[in-house]
Amino acid sequence: MWVVRKKNLKQLIIYSLAQYISAFIASAAVYGIYYDALNNFDGGTRVILGENGTAGIWATYPQPYLGTLASFGDQVFTTTLLLLCALGVTDMYNMWPEFGMIPFCVGAVVALIGMTYSMNSGAGMNPARDFSPRLFTAVAGWGTEVFTVYDYFFWIPLVAPHIGALCGMFMYLAFVGIHVRPKDASDPENHPETSI
Repeated sequence: MWVVRKKNLKQLIIYSLAQYISAFIASAAVYGIYYDALNNFDGGTRVILGENGTAGIWATYPQPYLGTLASFGDQVFTTTLLLLCALGVTDMYNMWPEFGMIPFCVGAVVALIGMTYSMNSGAGMNPARDFSPRLFTAVAGWGTEVFTVYDYFFWIPLVAPHIGALCGMFMYLAFVGIHVRPKDASDPENHPETSI
């Protein structure tokens, strides 16, 4: 939204920080709720990978056969899909659903992408969804290896979704967004806040 000047830099920073902090707090909540179950499963020894590996509950990790380029492409692709669908649902000029259905529709898109494209590397789609939980696991007992495992894989779900988001946004604008605008663009009624 900042790139297309729908939000200012201050809003971008606040929104991003809120996502990262919320994801960290949510990770701590999940850890607290399942603390006894984790101890029962791994005997209190936190392991990232393998038969007793549990770090994947919080952050994304690639399959052992997946290379760096394929991991990066996977994250870009899934985030591009997410943005294309989310923008299509939230653009008032493009078959906009009832306002109360927007969160359900976006949630359904996230669930569908997660179910269909998570095998390779977890379909992070949002840097806050991966980095904050990974940071939590580093301080909660899994150690700093969560950042070095698989040749420092952690940077891929941190960087690639930003590129995927830009690709999805520009693709939407180029192929859909510019074609569904009302004829009288000078009318303030034709510029709702929910539109891209």
